[in-house]
Amino acid sequence: MNFLDNIPFKLSLNDILKKLRLPAENKEIITGIEEIIEIVRSTARPKALYKVSYVDSKNENSLCIDGVRFTSRILRVNLDKVERVFPYIATCGKEMDEITVPSNDFVINYCIDTIKGMALKTALDYLNTHITDNYMTGKLSKMNPGSLEDWSITQQKELFSIFDNAENTVGV
Repeated sequence: MNFLDNIPFKLSLNDILKKLRLPAENKEIITGIEEIIEIVRSTARPKALYKVSYVDSKNENSLCIDGVRFTSRILRVNLDKVERVFPYIATCGKEMDEITVPSNDFVINYCIDTIKGMALKTALDYLNTHITDNYMTGKLSKMNPGSLEDWSITQQKELFSIFDNAENTVGV
């Protein structure tokens, strides 16, 4: 199991304004977002956990990875010619959930949720680069429980079972 926890996360006012589709002319909005950026810079800790795993067996509608069965014909077809896989868990970091703002301040909450998404994307991009650089995989494809028509999100439980103590390691 490999844990990536020193993932650089850079925030810029312009990136956030663009993501939120807000104009840069509103001084009140700018001031509020700059305050959020300062809080998030000292708080956000994107993380990723991954494992080098192997497909143990395949049948028509399922496959096993590290002895854990996943039921999805599409997943099995997508991994038909693959033996090595990299199950992962990525997060923006539970630290961002500790940022306290009034629950009725929808603009700030929306801004923080957007930044969480940006931090998660940073973690996923960092993980992708790390795996391709260290395992010479070439281009990677991503599939998650719930992302395929016939791979239920309820199979996150099986995915998480591949990892020992994921909750304490990455907070997920």
